[in-house]
Formats: sequence, C-alpha cells, structure tokens
Amino acid sequence: MIKFLPGIIILQVVTAGLAYLVITGSPSSENHLLFALIALDIAFILLMALWFSALARQHNFAAMESLKEAHAKEREKLRVNAERQKNRLANKKNKEMLKETKRAYAMANIKTGTVVTGLVVLGGGVLLYTQFITFGSMLLTAGGGGLLGYLARVKQETLFRRGESPLPKLSPRTGEKEPPKKLT
Repeated sequence: MIKFLPGIIILQVVTAGLAYLVITGSPSSENHLLFALIALDIAFILLMALWFSALARQHNFAAMESLKEAHAKEREKLRVNAERQKNRLANKKNKEMLKETKRAYAMANIKTGTVVTGLVVLGGGVLLYTQFITFGSMLLTAGGGGLLGYLARVKQETLFRRGESPLPKLSPRTGEKEPPKKLT
C-alpha cells in the first residue's frame, strides 16, 4: 500500500494548488478559469486513477503469482507426502505379506513334519510288526522242523527196533550196507 502514497500526495498537492488558484484568482476571469481548473483537475484525477489502476493490477498480479507459487509448493508438498504414505503403505503391505507367507510356510512345515513323523512311526511299527512275524515264523518253522525231525527219528527208531524199517542196516564196523531181512 505504500506504492499508492506518492500518488495520493501528488494528487493532494495539485488539488490544493488548483484550489489556491481559484481562491486567489480575479472575479472576472473566474468563470473561464474555474472551468479550466476543473477540467485540469478532472484530467489529473483520471491520470491518477489510471496510475492507481496500474499499481493495483501490478499488486494483484504479484499477489496472484505469490499465491500460485504457494499453491504449487503446497501441491508438491502434498504429492511428496502422498508418495511417502503410498510407499509406507506398500512397505507395510509387503511386510504383512512376508509375515503371512512365513507363517504359512511355518504351518506347512509343521504339518509336513507331523505327517512325515507319523509315517515314520507307522512304518517303524509295521516294520517291527513284520519283523516279529518273521521272527515268530522262523521260530515256529524251526521248532516245527525240529519236532518233525524228532518224531521222524522216533518213528524210524521204533520201526527199526521192530525190524520193519525199509532202510538198509549199516554194519557198525565197516559202514557197509547189510541186506535187508525179509519178514517171515
């Protein structure tokens, strides 16, 4: 507003000077002089109005440019903040996704480990069971074979003592076969 002060002072001085001329002027030339002074004052007032208008336009233009610059700075600041928030949100989402992925992998590993452990225990149980069955079968087979061999030997000796044995007798000294005795 200080820009308008010199124009206001000049306008006041010119108006005071014209008023002084009107007051100090002669009465006969007063009509022509009064119209000339009023016309001069109106022209000067119009000139000052144009000057003030130019100053106001320049002031408004500067204020508008300042306001545009402030808005541009604020817009850029908002963009930067929005980009930062967007990056923070993206990072937060990434961290949450990684956390969920790790949790899912951990749960999958636990489930897989449980299944594998269960299969190992089941396989070990089946293997142990089959080993016991195999061992039991071997014991039964060996025992059965031994018992059958013992029974066969007992029957053979019984038949041999009775003399009904179809097998030839061996001589105790030579190991030669003796002809079988015929049953009469």
